[in-house]
Amino acid sequence: MFKNFFKVAVRNLSKNKFFTILNVIGLGLGMSLSLLFIAFLAFLSRFDNFHPLKDRIYRVTTQVYDKQENPRMASAPAALAQSLKDFSGVEKVVRIQRSLYGMAVYGEKKIELGGYFADPGFFEIFNYPLLKGNKATAITNPNSIVLSETEAIKIFGSKEPMGEMIDIEGYGSFLITGIFKDLPKNTHMSFEAVASYSSFTTDRNIALPGEKEGWKTFNGSFVYMLLRKDSDIDNIQHFLNGIAKEKYAEQDIKAAFELQTLNKITPGTELRDPIGSNWNYLLLFLTGLITLIVLVPACSNYINLSISQSLERMKEIGVRKVMGGQKKQIIMQFIIEATTIVLVALLLSYLIYEIVRKDFISQMMETSPMDLSPTWQTFLGFLLFALFVGAVAGMVPALYFSKINPIIALKGKEVKTSGRSYFRKIILTLQFIVSLGFIMAVVIMIRQYQYSVNYDLGFEKEHVLDVDLQKINAERFKTEFEKLPEVKSISMSSHILGLGSAAERYM
Repeated sequence: MFKNFFKVAVRNLSKNKFFTILNVIGLGLGMSLSLLFIAFLAFLSRFDNFHPLKDRIYRVTTQVYDKQENPRMASAPAALAQSLKDFSGVEKVVRIQRSLYGMAVYGEKKIELGGYFADPGFFEIFNYPLLKGNKATAITNPNSIVLSETEAIKIFGSKEPMGEMIDIEGYGSFLITGIFKDLPKNTHMSFEAVASYSSFTTDRNIALPGEKEGWKTFNGSFVYMLLRKDSDIDNIQHFLNGIAKEKYAEQDIKAAFELQTLNKITPGTELRDPIGSNWNYLLLFLTGLITLIVLVPACSNYINLSISQSLERMKEIGVRKVMGGQKKQIIMQFIIEATTIVLVALLLSYLIYEIVRKDFISQMMETSPMDLSPTWQTFLGFLLFALFVGAVAGMVPALYFSKINPIIALKGKEVKTSGRSYFRKIILTLQFIVSLGFIMAVVIMIRQYQYSVNYDLGFEKEHVLDVDLQKINAERFKTEFEKLPEVKSISMSSHILGLGSAAERYM
C-alpha cells in the first residue's frame, strides 16, 4: 500500500512541476537555517563530554553584590582554593589564571602564545591528553610549561621540544615539560599553553590591581575542583556560604560563591569574565526564534498552495472515496506527498547548509571555534526533522480533502466550508504576522543603528581608536606608539567601555 501511495505522489508531483519546484525551493531555503540550528544544538550537546570525570568536576562562580550592579562572574578569587583543599568532600582543587600571554622566543623564532597558569592537578582533572610528559608532574615546578602540539611544531619544527627552554616576554624562561594534544572544539576552555601556577606573577596584569590571591580579585582567576564520589553537594555549598560571609563581612563589596557543574557551563547561564567559550541560553533562544521565523512561512506557503489546488484534486479524491477509499488512506496520501517534497527540499537545504555553515561559524562568535561538520547523529536529526516538517505541512490539506463529500468531489466543484476558510485565514494571518514582524524588526534595528552612529558622545569619536592588543605586551606597545607624533594620548583598559568583560586588554 505504501508503495502505491508513493507512486501516486510522484505522479502528482511530476504532473504539477511548477507547484513542486516552487515548494521545493521555498521549503529548502526555510529548512537550511533549521539544519544549521540542529547542527548547532548537536555541537553544544557534545561540550566537555570527553572528560571521564565530568560528573564530579565543578567550577566555583562568584555572585558579586556591588552598589551599582550585581554581576555573576565565572571567575573566583584564587585564595578560595586553599580553603577548599581542607574540606573532606573535595578530592582535588585547581587554580587557573588566565593571564599567560605574550611573545614566545626560541632562538630566531617568535610567536604569540596564550594560555593559563594552573596548579599541578590540571591535567589529572581534565582530559587533555599529554602526548609527551607526565600529567601528574608536568607543571609542578616553577617555570615549567606544557605546549600544544601545534605550537610546539611552530616553535621547534621537527626538533625534540622536551627539555628545551623558551622565553616568554614579561615572564622569563620556561622549561618544556610536556606536549598536549590540540584541544577539541567542544570545550569551554581555550589555551595554547599551560604553565605552572607557581610561575604566575601579576607584574604585567595592569588591569587587575591588588593582591595576587586577594579575596577582592576575581577577574581572570578560576577555581575548579574534583569532588569525591560520596560528596554531598549541599554540604559543600553550605561550606562556601560560610566562607563568603566570613571573608566579606568587613569588605566594601559583598560576594557569594556558587557551584556550577561542568555540563552546565556551555551551554549555560551567561556569566561575566568567562574562561573561554560562553554559549548561553539566550543565544540558543534567539537562534531558534530566527529559525522559526524563516521556517513557519515556508510551511504555511506550502499548505496554502496545496489547498489552492483543490479543484484539480477534487475528482481524484471523489473516485478514491467511491472506490472505497478510507479517510485515513487519503490523509496518508497527502502526508506522503508532502514528505516527498520535503525530502527533496532536504537535499537542497543540505547543499545550502554546506555552503553557508563556515560563514555561520565565523559570524556567531569570532573568538569561539565551532565544528558544525555533520555526524551520523546530525544526519539522523536532519532526517527526523524533515519527516516532522512533512507530516505537519501535509496534515492540514490532508484533513481538508479527507472530509470532502464524494458526490460534490466528482462534480469537480470547490467545497465552501467554514472549516476550510477558518484554516486558510489562520495560515494567511500567521504568514502576514511573521512577515510584518520580521520587517518591523529589521527597520527598528536599522534605525537604532543609525541613532547610535549619529549620537553625540561628547567627544570626537572619529579620532579615537580601540586597539585589541591580542596578547601583545601592553607596556611595550604603549611606549612605541607614544613616540608617534600623530598620537596625542594613550590609555589602557581591560575591555571596551560598556561592552563585554575583562577577557582581554585594549588601548
